Amino acid sequence: TYTVRRGDTLSKIASRHGLSTQQLASLNGIRQYNQIRVGQRLKLPGRPGSAPIEPAPAAQEVVVAAAARPA
Repeated sequence: TYTVRRGDTLSKIASRHGLSTQQLASLNGIRQYNQIRVGQRLKLPGRPGSAPIEPAPAAQEVVVAAAARPA
């Protein structure tokens, strides 16, 4: 999320976060670009690598059969 500060515009915020103004407005349900207010919290899309890391699957035990010896 991003908290709007004095002097911010939707286009400045979008540019700072690598988005188009339209993308940021759509993500936050904003219809008129001049309708943001100081203190308002805007949703931002997740960044690559910011997702929680899931634990690796448990290692599977590998059993190797011994070569059969001639009887």
